[in-house]
Order: sequence, then C-alpha cells, then structure tokens
Amino acid sequence: MDLVAVFSSLRRHKIIVLMVLLLTIGGDLFVVYGLPQQYESKAQYLLSPPPPPPTDEEIQKNPSLAKLNANNPYLRVATLSVVTDVLAQRVGADETRKKLIAKGADQDYAIATTNAIGSGQLIEITGTGHSPEESDRTRDIVVDQMVSELHDMQTVNGADERYLIKAIPVTQSAEPLHKVTVTMRSVIAVTVAGLILLFALISIADAIAPWRRRRAGLDTLAAPEPPRQLEQRPTGTAGVPAYNGTTYNGTAVNGGYNGTAVPSTPSMPAIPDVEKTMPVLLEWRQPPGQEDDSTIILPLSKVREN
Repeated sequence: MDLVAVFSSLRRHKIIVLMVLLLTIGGDLFVVYGLPQQYESKAQYLLSPPPPPPTDEEIQKNPSLAKLNANNPYLRVATLSVVTDVLAQRVGADETRKKLIAKGADQDYAIATTNAIGSGQLIEITGTGHSPEESDRTRDIVVDQMVSELHDMQTVNGADERYLIKAIPVTQSAEPLHKVTVTMRSVIAVTVAGLILLFALISIADAIAPWRRRRAGLDTLAAPEPPRQLEQRPTGTAGVPAYNGTTYNGTAVNGGYNGTAVPSTPSMPAIPDVEKTMPVLLEWRQPPGQEDDSTIILPLSKVREN
C-alpha cells in the first residue's frame, strides 16, 4: 500500500481517525501527568582491602595483635572484583529485596559493580522512588544493607575488624535525578499502540463496507435494459406531404382518399397516386431516463404502388 492509498483511506474514515487521535492524546497525557514519576539517587563505594598482617616488631610492641583472628575467606581471593560481585548478588537477592521493601525501600533499587575506578573495586547503588525523598530513603536503606552484608560475609569464620574489607564512600548524588526516559518510553508505547489500533479499525471498516452494501442491495447487478423501442411512421420527404394518421396535407382522410380507405392508426398506410415510391423510415428513440435522448432515423425500405 503506497502513501497515496494510505492518506486516501484516512480521509474516508475521518471519524475513526479523530476518535483514535483523541484516545492516543488522552493516553499520552495520562502517562505524563497521571502516572507517578520516577526518581533516582546514586551512591558509589570503593572496597578497600585491610592492612597487611602485623610484623614481628609490631607484635612485640603490641602482643594483642598476635591473638587477632585473621581468618577472612575473602582475603584469599585473587581480586576484589570477586568480592564486589558476591556483595551485589547478596544485596540484590529476592529475600534481601523483600526485607528492604518491608523497611520502606522501593522495589526497583539496583546494586552493581562498575569499572569507573580500578578494576571492579567500585560498587554502585541506585535508589529509586516516585519522589526525591523516596529515592533518597531507598538509597540509604540499601547502603546500610550493603555495609551489613559486607561485614557478615567476611566474619563467617570470626575474623577481627582489622582483617575486614571496608566500603569507603566515593560519590553520592546531591539531588535525585528525574528519570525522563521512563516517561518517554511509556509515551512512545502508547503512541505506537494508538497507530496500531487506528489501522486495525480502518481495515475492519474497509472489510465490512462491501458486506453492508451487499446486504442493502447496492451491489446487486443492475436490471437489464429494456429492449429498444422501434417506432415506424412515415416521414415527409421533398415533394411528399406528411401523413399523421388522420389528415393528409391538411385534408381529413378517415373516410378515404380518392376512393381508397385510409386507416386511422399510426401504422404505415398505403397512399396511392402520391408518388411512384415513397421512402419508409424508422425512427428510433432511446428509452426515457437515458443520458442521450437523440433521435436516429434510418431508411428501412420503399413502399411500392400496388
């Protein structure tokens, strides 16, 4: 279907176009002003490894250092990126998410590692909400849970605080960010749905139009034209007076002419002693109601004298 056909179809169905247009505009306005807006608050934390084990000199100066539990399983991994991955999975788990929602956090919060600084040592927390305050509250709840999870996963063997990996704050958004992209995606989705609905309704209207015409009898074959009527009557020619069935050259002939009876019907009479021959013509007229009502005169034959 080309553009000309599309615009022609739209012009034929102006009411459908107007209705769908108003419905789509109403849906877009509802998305922009009716649905709750989305805000985001971000915070980034750097995982810092613990200090190295105490030297013999430090132990001699402080014998209590020798009694510290250094059994932190995450100090034996190759890189800190493993710790950030494990921490993100623990905070983002379903059970933890339900717990945080119960505390007042928004369910769409996110926590993930990022390579903005170092190689996987940075973890980013995104708090979401329908207002700036709600997004800030969600971010703070998730940060507290992240710090708690980081501590619990390292102290599984009773490691002391000296041998734990710490989360150091790096950046934090001063003001929550309004997520316009979410609103724009919703507006685009509503608009596309309106276009699909428009062309679907137009297709349905085009499909049922012939059916309605057939039901109303508009698509039935036209009745055949009546046979063309041929009317035979004499027509005067040069030197030959015309006969109209009742008079001949102004003289009544119902009683006869020169002793010969002349019929009073409009059929062709035999008129003796007028000419040796007289052309007989056919006059054909189209039936009433036709566009062209012209008269066609055709020569048929000659009537010879008896």
